[in-house]
Amino acid sequence: LVLDNKAYRYVQDDHPTYGNQVRVFEITRISASEYKEVEIPESPVLKPSGSGWNASGMHHVDVVRDGEQRWIACVDGHPGAIGRGLDRALRPAEVPRTVSSSH
Repeated sequence: LVLDNKAYRYVQDDHPTYGNQVRVFEITRISASEYKEVEIPESPVLKPSGSGWNASGMHHVDVVRDGEQRWIACVDGHPGAIGRGLDRALRPAEVPRTVSSSH
């Protein structure tokens, strides 16, 4: 994700279990010979909720800009046993509103 001329990388955190939460790192340097990143203070940005579609965690984020003012984030989650994925389609009221932009 590139926002305000800064590049960010979403990272699956597998500690203590697979797909536990999602962290975000700002890429501060990238070239053919060098790569540096730093975790943002707000990280982790997604955590297990303890119930529902992401009771045990999640491990993927796909963020897209829908026009000039709005962002849409798609995330996956696992409600219990690892590997089950989503049991059903999310209704609009259940879609988490975790990504926003003040621009």
